[in-house]
Amino acid sequence: MQSQALRRKKGFNRIFLILLYILLVIIIWVLCVQYINKNLKKQMLNSFNELAVQKAAWLDNKMTTRLSLLENIADELVESGEFDFSNSTTIAEDIKQLLGLYEITIVDGTGKGYSSDLEVYDLSDTKAFQTAIEGVPYVSEIIQEDSENYEEVQYSVPIIDLQGDGEIIGVLMATDVTENFVQEFRLKGIEEQGYMYLLDSEGNIVDENVKYEVYETDNLLEILQKYSSNEAVAKQIQNNVENREKITIYYNTGENQYAIGIPLKMNNWYMMMVIPEKIINEQLVLSSYSINILFSFVFILSVIMLLYIVISQGKKHNYLKDVAYIDPVTGLYNKNYLKDNMENNILQAKRKNTALVIYNIQKFKVFNELYGTEIGNDIIHLVAKVLKSNIQHKGEIALHGYADEFAFLYFYNTKEEMEKRIRNCLKEIERLVYSKLQIIINVAVGIYEIEEVGYSFERIYNFANMAKNKNKECSKEELTYYSKELVELELDRKRLEDSIREGIQKKEFKAWFQPQFHCETNKIVGCEALARWYTSDGRILTPYHFIEVSERSSLIYDIDQLIFEDVCKKIREWLDMGITCVPTSVNLSRVCLNSLDMLYELKSIADKYKIPKGLIQLEITESAIVENEKVLKQVIQHMHNLGFDVLLDDFGVGYSSLMAINSLQFDVLKIDKTFVDAIDTKNGKFIIEYTINLGRQLGMNIIIEGVETKEQYEYLKQFGDISLQGYYFSRPVDSHTMEEMLEKM
Repeated sequence: MQSQALRRKKGFNRIFLILLYILLVIIIWVLCVQYINKNLKKQMLNSFNELAVQKAAWLDNKMTTRLSLLENIADELVESGEFDFSNSTTIAEDIKQLLGLYEITIVDGTGKGYSSDLEVYDLSDTKAFQTAIEGVPYVSEIIQEDSENYEEVQYSVPIIDLQGDGEIIGVLMATDVTENFVQEFRLKGIEEQGYMYLLDSEGNIVDENVKYEVYETDNLLEILQKYSSNEAVAKQIQNNVENREKITIYYNTGENQYAIGIPLKMNNWYMMMVIPEKIINEQLVLSSYSINILFSFVFILSVIMLLYIVISQGKKHNYLKDVAYIDPVTGLYNKNYLKDNMENNILQAKRKNTALVIYNIQKFKVFNELYGTEIGNDIIHLVAKVLKSNIQHKGEIALHGYADEFAFLYFYNTKEEMEKRIRNCLKEIERLVYSKLQIIINVAVGIYEIEEVGYSFERIYNFANMAKNKNKECSKEELTYYSKELVELELDRKRLEDSIREGIQKKEFKAWFQPQFHCETNKIVGCEALARWYTSDGRILTPYHFIEVSERSSLIYDIDQLIFEDVCKKIREWLDMGITCVPTSVNLSRVCLNSLDMLYELKSIADKYKIPKGLIQLEITESAIVENEKVLKQVIQHMHNLGFDVLLDDFGVGYSSLMAINSLQFDVLKIDKTFVDAIDTKNGKFIIEYTINLGRQLGMNIIIEGVETKEQYEYLKQFGDISLQGYYFSRPVDSHTMEEMLEKM
């Protein structure tokens, strides 16, 4: 009996434990589902909020950019002097075609507008005119044109007399139909989850594609008020709009929805981003379903559940690992993958030799600036495709690093074999043609032959990167290998680079000047600005000591700006003193030619000191033509558009083609010293005479550099109206000495 009772007791205990286990599993089950759903929902809404903020910033930037473009065009209208408003309808038509807008109107100071449709209107009572004539750029609300049965948006910016006292003399107005405006700014990429529209200060929905036609209104507040549950939401929106605060709401218009409203700079509009609650719930249902499956396995058999969790977690881990290892732009592996797998791949490879090679697309930034980031990304994709197709052995890795940089882990038997494969890649990349744009893609290559597998990944990658940097400097060197000498060179350059950076902060870089003299009158007709570094220890260094490191580290960008501003400052001082100034040319390094932003910064500096047009010129070395003629042509066009004359420096050194010089439209040709040195030979005289006549026939003024002897000067006098520069006349001098020379003119 006791035994039976004991068995009953044990059985009861088992049942109790089982029931307790079942209850515990159910409680854990429910709590886990609730916790995971709560946090997943919170994560999704946070991501939605971050996306809304990013898109709103993007919209503001797009509108600012459009107004800036109109302001630049307005400046160009009056750049050449007094502007004739009465004959501006043709100009308005040209601007309309250029910008692809519905209508362009150029309005004089009285409000009389000359439109691209060849009509003249009185716009003096329009808000667009009245706001811009006060000096404030303007973007209108949505305007309904009853006569034309369409809606439009108006932009207007002041036209400022830049040649005079800065008076506002008119207004440049642009009109775009609302449909085009909305299409341009409609959100891309979340159509499957939600949508976006613009909301004006009255609560009206701007985007016609998301208007609630079933409610016979496009006013969000009126739509919300049709549901009693939305009364508080409507009041919240009104309050937030009045205070220009962010809107975060949950409401019902037939279905429950979440919405984020971000205030925009233009017209007190809001960018509204909406995601239906059902989208979130669908994700939560999927999550709950997965959890239920897991707990069902636990409920049925603990062991199966544990096995399932282990397998499931393993798969998730592998998936996340793959996501962490794949570059989203190209689909190639990234540096994390190479870091984690390089040593293992090398050890497993049967091939004896291994090398890490870095490929770097040269001047990629200028591709993006001239052609747009979309074309830039397409170029990245094409290069990635070439590298991926060249994988030949198991364990080799092609990866995309950052922006314009790629890396490749090679296995090979002989160095010749590897170099042949690399050169084949370079040939394929050079042959790439994007659409109808004949874009020349130059690639720098750095190679590190891996001798010690035990080296850290960072060290190996840095060695290859050092070789790549060296290759970028040596344009004649197709492939560059890492060597120990490079390390010492890098250390020396790092110390010099730090000193240069400190010198830039202290503004130790100043302009010197080398005068240019007229061949017949011997009067100063121009000068070239040269950089000098006034170091803290009292030395004055020429560019020979710092130019190479500055260009490599992009510090030359700042040095060029310092020299340019110093030149403008001196010219302004001389003009204010009543001294007659001559045109001064400033050298631009090749690094600076890769950025159109630099040109606009130089223009801003010249405007700051009110330098008259023609007194500042920009010099480009002939070697820049050889690197990428097509890109340089567009850069020179921008220089001309900004009002700078452009000089071709060191002609005769870079071996550029005569057709290239003709198409690039330089204003001044500076003939290199090497031509002058050859004057005492028959061929030398023939070549310099031919070059001078060539430059004249191409419409360029001529400057001859490096005139150092009286014999050279006497020979060059026969060519008449040309300028001479060299030690025979004057060495480079500081600004004080240059000032004295100008005063004696």
